[in-house]
Amino acid sequence: VFIFEDFDGKPLTDIDIETFKIDLIFFLEIALKLTSLLGKIHQKNIIHKHINPENIFINIETKEIKLTGFGMALSAVEKDGEVSHLKDLAGSLNYMAPEQTGRMNWAIDYHTDYYALGATFYEMLTGQLPFRADDALELVYCHMAQQPIPPDRLVGIIPPAVSKIILKLLEKDPQDRYQSTYSLKHDLAFCLHCLKEGKVIDSFTPGENERTTKLVISQKLYGREEEIETLLNSFNQVSEGEAKLVFVSGYSGSGKSVFVNELQKPTLARGGYFLSGKCDEIKRNIPYAPFTEAFESFVCHLLSESQDKIGKWKENYLAALKPNAQIIIDIIPKLELLLGNQPQIPDVEPEEAQNRFNYTFQKFLKICSQVQCPFVIFLDDLQWGDSASIEAIEHLVTGVDSKYLMIVGAYRSTEVSQTSPLMKMLNNVKAANIQVEEINLQPLHINHIKHLIADTLKCDREEILPLAELVLHKTNGNPFFVNQFIKSLGQEGLLTFQIETENWHWDVEKIKESEFTDNVIELIAGKINHLDNNTQNLLKLAACIGRQFDLKLLSAISHQSLPATINDLYKALQKELIIPVEKTTEQKETFNSNASFTYRFIHDRVWQSVYSLIPQVERQAFHLKIGKLLLSTINIAEKSLIFEIINQFNCCYELVKCCPEKLQITQLYFLAGKKAKNSIAYVSALSYLNDGVSLLTSDSWQSEYQLTFQLFKELAECEYLCGNFEKAESNFKIILQHVRSSVEEAEIYSLQIVLYNSLRKFTEAIKLA
Repeated sequence: VFIFEDFDGKPLTDIDIETFKIDLIFFLEIALKLTSLLGKIHQKNIIHKHINPENIFINIETKEIKLTGFGMALSAVEKDGEVSHLKDLAGSLNYMAPEQTGRMNWAIDYHTDYYALGATFYEMLTGQLPFRADDALELVYCHMAQQPIPPDRLVGIIPPAVSKIILKLLEKDPQDRYQSTYSLKHDLAFCLHCLKEGKVIDSFTPGENERTTKLVISQKLYGREEEIETLLNSFNQVSEGEAKLVFVSGYSGSGKSVFVNELQKPTLARGGYFLSGKCDEIKRNIPYAPFTEAFESFVCHLLSESQDKIGKWKENYLAALKPNAQIIIDIIPKLELLLGNQPQIPDVEPEEAQNRFNYTFQKFLKICSQVQCPFVIFLDDLQWGDSASIEAIEHLVTGVDSKYLMIVGAYRSTEVSQTSPLMKMLNNVKAANIQVEEINLQPLHINHIKHLIADTLKCDREEILPLAELVLHKTNGNPFFVNQFIKSLGQEGLLTFQIETENWHWDVEKIKESEFTDNVIELIAGKINHLDNNTQNLLKLAACIGRQFDLKLLSAISHQSLPATINDLYKALQKELIIPVEKTTEQKETFNSNASFTYRFIHDRVWQSVYSLIPQVERQAFHLKIGKLLLSTINIAEKSLIFEIINQFNCCYELVKCCPEKLQITQLYFLAGKKAKNSIAYVSALSYLNDGVSLLTSDSWQSEYQLTFQLFKELAECEYLCGNFEKAESNFKIILQHVRSSVEEAEIYSLQIVLYNSLRKFTEAIKLA
């Protein structure tokens, strides 16, 4: 039960809008009180996220105001997760800031509330919303790209100055809106004073007295103008029907992900789809991992649409993929929710299996990227990409039917050699006369850093030159390090807002004397070391799960309750080391034990810092613990989590050899190898099968004959498919020495004959036959 104070108020939606249109003084008085109220909320480090007329209660007589609707509110330190589906936005979409739709390259912060406040003021004065649209997607695009009609053009009595205030609140870029309620109150109070005195409101620039009292780093991209132009030119070519491959390289922290996310807005404007998946250093053997992540999110989006649209997608996919739909479901398990159960794929010869897979995957993407509907797939951290994903990229962009498709790959240039699979694939694509756009992101220059600090602190650029030079020296112009360094200056009290002067203050010499580290990784490690032991241990366990982790799993392996886990993790949220992936409405004290929450480390460098703090022995023990827990929660035949579990055992392989569940884990390696082989991920399959064979005991041909026979058989075939012919022949000999029946012997000979045929070794095939 919610209990509210009864102050004889009613929601703004129940008040005759003419009240505000006729009486501007009344409107400004209410607007001032509402702005003050919002300022107090922000002072408590709370972002409301749901400001609209339904949540504003007014007593007309006393002009008292109450604000409710805090169900979506979050602490400013939490940072918001991604909003994936438009149906999640229902009810507040008319007042929602562009960044709140989850489709812009900006994070949610205090500026988000200013936009919603502007939309509310707009409706109060004009009687209509800033934007009207029949379709939710169209309304999202209006918030992102369309300009509202100025209020004074709709209602003649509205002074131009008041109209300008509202339009400033409704700016698309958060940095162009009011930066504090202090400045907004100043402008509203000035207009109110003029009206009460009967004066004409002089023309003025809204936000002229702007003062940013909170350290919120500007989210604009600096020093990337030429690169963005190149990226958008490639996108425009895709929108005209081409297929493009774009590679973005740079050092860790150079802003590759933020840079590529600039494509979200133009993709939505063209009615297209922007998907993103990320490779993970400790999950680099999982076949098609970045594609799986990208398309699982896409399928969730499709399932959130109307029943008519869902039916159309299902019809189109089945028509294109049957009878091979299971091939795609094996890579994107959630697709089964859309398509239903599909028949298993029959075994065929390796060459045919390869062609079947490539053909089916291309057909799948062809349905996704319809005419006039660009389809952008962003694959991040490809330096850790599995070989199957790398090969898939090549087949997709060189396919004859590939149109309206843009694949953008990002990788760390310092971690990729010219002989790596990624570079070999790139050379193959170029050899096929496919144009590849290569963009390298360089460190920021002094002018870029000056611009960033000036926009953040609202200071003169020349005034901040000494500070900018120090930041450049400490960070070498790395964008992620620049942001972390500036935030740390604020947290350490070396960059402060002084109320007396209404300006930001810093002392370059004092910063130098403080021996503030030049190494931002040490700086991040310092943040971690300042946490209490419980939180540190939780973060270490989370790092072993991966860069993204499930809260329930973390709670289980840490042997503590979900509320206790949340309570300890909250301290890491405050330090901006982790952020929630999914939108949550609960406060940290009131989590539903049946809900599912996912968090991720805010940057790979943060994840690496935490992971590197774990001693090797302790790290292996953590991975074994996680693997065992996952193993106990699923049926061995259930395939959706196989790669996730195997990945944990790969990180503690020496410990697996002497654990009681060794036989069960060996079976899992066999299933993982077979699943990878069926998806044409032969390199990954070979790795899993080799590990499985090495776990067998010396008497396994006697004690576990069927498992041993199947493991060696799959391994021998994968060795052949990977071109390791001598190893394959050696394994076939071992099998033939141990087979128990003529039927099994014939099975092995038949398999060899098929492999010889596929390799055009016809003489050997005839002899063996």
